Amino acid sequence: MRSWQAAIGRAEQARAAASAAEQTTARMKAALSRTDAARAADRLAATWTQQEEDPR
Repeated sequence: MRSWQAAIGRAEQARAAASAAEQTTARMKAALSRTDAARAADRLAATWTQQEEDPR
């Protein structure tokens, strides 16, 4: 009986760890997405500034 309880406990810990890893991965993907968006905005701002300073 105790071996079953121990196995169930380990399985629950593994499930919790997997859930935490998935949440961490989702947060990392969101942060990378925000970083990419910020870089794109910076590039757009730099392009806009160059056009304003040097009209064609």
